[in-house]
Amino acid sequence: MRAFVIIAAVILGYFAYTAGFPSGTLRYRLTVEVMVDGDVHTGSSVIEVRYTKQRAWDNSVLAKKKGEAVLVNLGKRGLLFLTMSAPIDYKPGEYTVDAAQLPIRTFFATSVGGLDPTELRHLGKLTAEVDASKLPLMVRLPSAETAKGATRVNPTNLAEAFGPGVRLHKVIIETTDDRLAGNIEQMPFYAELREEEKKFRTHKIGDPFRVNSGMFHTEQF
Repeated sequence: MRAFVIIAAVILGYFAYTAGFPSGTLRYRLTVEVMVDGDVHTGSSVIEVRYTKQRAWDNSVLAKKKGEAVLVNLGKRGLLFLTMSAPIDYKPGEYTVDAAQLPIRTFFATSVGGLDPTELRHLGKLTAEVDASKLPLMVRLPSAETAKGATRVNPTNLAEAFGPGVRLHKVIIETTDDRLAGNIEQMPFYAELREEEKKFRTHKIGDPFRVNSGMFHTEQF
């Protein structure tokens, strides 16, 4: 009898929690196409985000993301990453998104705070092209061997970072059931970042641009 009461309490507690804190999950594929001297270079990644409403009386929604950045290998010109993070050094009020906000801004034309997570439970196939001015942070690395020399990339002017003849062709976002996969975790630069992050460091406004591992790979679930 006691076991039955405990099980019943757990089940009731679960349903009370899910009713009070509704959630929904969205998995999407992000594909980046870059033109280099007339040839198209492509990279893609599958990202999953779980959105959970935190309080019934306001628009507080917690978003947890997992997956990795989109990598486009441009050969001798370097590696282009469309990261999981929001652009850096944006001004208050400017449009800015990270990998969790991007699908909501694109498909629902609202912020994460304006989302009803239950709308995601029966979401059909959605596809859209993302404007270059409404993307997460882009970064260039000279190679996969080290994170040193990382620079920010302006999506509307790739030639500034990669040289003449390089431009962003298009970025496509689409909902998917594909599994999450990737190999950024195995790249030397990523291991280097993880080792560096074990050391306590402080960064001040005006310090040189630095990347961190969370820009390239994250698994928060």
